[in-house]
Amino acid sequence: MEWRKSTGLSPIKTSQTFGIPYVDPSQVLEEELRFDICGSHIGEVPENPFGVKAGFTPAGRCAMVLHKGSHNTILHKAIV
Repeated sequence: MEWRKSTGLSPIKTSQTFGIPYVDPSQVLEEELRFDICGSHIGEVPENPFGVKAGFTPAGRCAMVLHKGSHNTILHKAIV
């Protein structure tokens, strides 16, 4: 979020935000959880002190869940 605020390259109000878990959070220890937070942006991502880098999600099979509400309840709705 600080990168977004400082650069203005991926404004929260006009860019999509994605959370990408690489493992099921209920099946691993907290220190093994790998999760990326992504904001849509077209163009280059300059080097920065936040570690934000450009990437892409390849085409293929995936699932998407839209969560509206508190982050405190996200796991209760996302786990099927």
